Amino acid sequence: MAKKTVKKAFEGAQNLRLEHPLGSGKYKLRATRLSLSRMQETMYQIGEYLKKPNRFYKGQTLGHCCTTKDKAVWIKSIPAQVAELLGYNILPAIAALTNNGLSKRDTNTTFATANGMAKALLEDCERQQTRLKGNISVEYDNMEEGYSDVHGLLVEADRIAEEALQVLEYAS
Repeated sequence: MAKKTVKKAFEGAQNLRLEHPLGSGKYKLRATRLSLSRMQETMYQIGEYLKKPNRFYKGQTLGHCCTTKDKAVWIKSIPAQVAELLGYNILPAIAALTNNGLSKRDTNTTFATANGMAKALLEDCERQQTRLKGNISVEYDNMEEGYSDVHGLLVEADRIAEEALQVLEYAS
């Protein structure tokens, strides 16, 4: 099975959302932030496993998203997952914030800002996806040291959603 490219994941998610439009955005942004938080916790647990594998049993669940056996596959899927979250949840939810009481002008401004951030994040997702096509050992080495470019994708996606929610809260 061919892996989804970041671009195809994002476009596919956008097209699917057109078939299932959001009535409002606030709750979708909150739910997406929860999903991203769980993914970040999984990345943390993978880092802990890489540092001290003897503390985990074979096949143990790491966080909420993978096991000790499929961690590489899951990490390699993150760039496309982030692209899907941007295209299906985050950007459409921001566009729907008018239905949560945000003015059309503030919604448009927030969406424009988020869209710019999302474009930059999608470029980073593409870079990470390309990097991860090779050997994942570099990412593992970084994670053992407490750093991960892939984790950064999750943090940035969460930041986009969080900033939109802050605009809504401030305007309320």
